[in-house]
Amino acid sequence: MKKITSVIILILVVGLAFVGWFVYANNQESQKIESTGGSFENQWVKFNYPPDLTIGDASTNDHVDITIYNGTKEIGSINDYNSNIDEMGTSSKTKITMINGRDALVGYVGSVNFNLLETSAFVALTDNSILEIEIFSSNKPIFDKIMNTIVIKKGKINTTKTYSNHGIIFNYPAKWGVEDYSNEDNIIGNLSSDSLIVVGDEDGTQIQIQIMPTSEKSDQEAIKETQSSMNVDGTKISNITLKIDNNMAYGGIYRVNDLDSDEIIRTEELSFVKNGKVYDLIIQAPNSKFDKEKANFDMILKTFKIH
Repeated sequence: MKKITSVIILILVVGLAFVGWFVYANNQESQKIESTGGSFENQWVKFNYPPDLTIGDASTNDHVDITIYNGTKEIGSINDYNSNIDEMGTSSKTKITMINGRDALVGYVGSVNFNLLETSAFVALTDNSILEIEIFSSNKPIFDKIMNTIVIKKGKINTTKTYSNHGIIFNYPAKWGVEDYSNEDNIIGNLSSDSLIVVGDEDGTQIQIQIMPTSEKSDQEAIKETQSSMNVDGTKISNITLKIDNNMAYGGIYRVNDLDSDEIIRTEELSFVKNGKVYDLIIQAPNSKFDKEKANFDMILKTFKIH
């Protein structure tokens, strides 16, 4: 009886081994299994990894499909999904960062209905797709080696959008929003505004654009009246001039105390006249963030056109 039982157990063990081999063999047929000595590259990504691991690559021109093996055991993957990174679940432990100039979430990301791994990351691949990188075994040294060396070769993020209305056009950061108050009654001081457009981020970083008639005044009189009416409430640091759409703009730099946030707000005001209208631009951000946002402000000012 013991002999029969031993034979049955042996058959089961052999059968399970065969099933495991069959699954692995099928994966090998669909994937190109590589042991590349610790450095992997395909049309989508390249990265370094511990050289004792192997990489399975079934990526196509349209999708990323990479599997990471330790022997025959699958321990991680890199795949793309149709989703927006802003829609991904996070936790208080998630690190919000940038990878290859792309928005990324690292560690404990995904749906709250699943176990969130420390060794997981989502990176924006395009505006509507993400790259997911996971090491299932929570092996942080493997995960860190990949994340510290990964280069994303394909996928394009639209980093800018274009505003075009009220006779003006300019580019602005894709993550910023635009509020157009031009259909409302906009009274600034004793002046009526034809248009009021605010483009900016949620943290108060913004450019406010006012368009007002000169009311047959000279250019300098119209600019002076406009800036006097706007009355930026702060300490003036210096005067500035800048060419905007080949028009000389005049204004100043101010330090403003924000009583609500107890922060110093750096504010720059620039005004110029074209085609019988005054264009008044008020640029502002928390003083600690202004230099970081300067490239975004410059993009708007350099692409600002009147048509």
